[in-house]
Amino acid sequence: MSVIEADLPVQTPQLSWQKKLAYLAIIWVVVLGALACFGEVMLRVLPLGRFRSLPFRRYDPNIGLALIPNRKVSHNRGCFSGVVETNSFGWRDRERTLEKPSGTFRIAMLGDSYVEAVHVKPEEVVNIQLEKLLREQGYNAEVLNFGIEGIGSTQELLVYEQKARQFHPDVVLMMYTWNDIMNNSSVIQPEVYGIHTWYAPYYDLGPDGNLVLRPVQRRWFNDTQTWLEEHSVLVYYLERIWQRVNYAPAKWEGVSVYWGV
Repeated sequence: MSVIEADLPVQTPQLSWQKKLAYLAIIWVVVLGALACFGEVMLRVLPLGRFRSLPFRRYDPNIGLALIPNRKVSHNRGCFSGVVETNSFGWRDRERTLEKPSGTFRIAMLGDSYVEAVHVKPEEVVNIQLEKLLREQGYNAEVLNFGIEGIGSTQELLVYEQKARQFHPDVVLMMYTWNDIMNNSSVIQPEVYGIHTWYAPYYDLGPDGNLVLRPVQRRWFNDTQTWLEEHSVLVYYLERIWQRVNYAPAKWEGVSVYWGV
């Protein structure tokens, strides 16, 4: 009897397809997690590629895009290399106070990338240069920087209403450039920027002829995404790569809309 039992083949229990799928998912999570950790470490250690930076902007549910407060980042890209420093209010500016100092004439400067000016050193930013010129002329003036890359007039209005106005400026200087026409259009900008549409609010023309605010699109898992964007270099780089891949400008009479506006 023991001989017959010894000759019988051993039956291996078969896993159900649900368990196989679960095990496969666990393996992929572990592999992807290990790759993500390796990529995060490598990007922090090695100066890979022409683009070298750390996160200093984040999603804002009201304005669309904002700078991260109290951030100091080495920012290298292509032909320029510099340092981006933000104050406690989240602007690329020196530290300011909400209350205007007595006897001071205060200017609020609104605009996009050439006001934010990550391409130059902190002391070379346009608001600092203007403040210096005014003081050399004998004016006790402050010029505050409220610039954010890639925004249009709708976002600048929201920046003024929700942020800049609380600093009690005497003059608001809004810097306008050619691509603001595109940035202000909920039809043209999505055709050009693709992924950028999730952070852009617009004023669209309503059926009665009045402008109607179309607010910033809310994001799923926003808290998790925001944390990763602020702390993960890998996520920051992947978003920059995706923006390039997703960039597919529409055409207008054979010319890219970006140039034909």
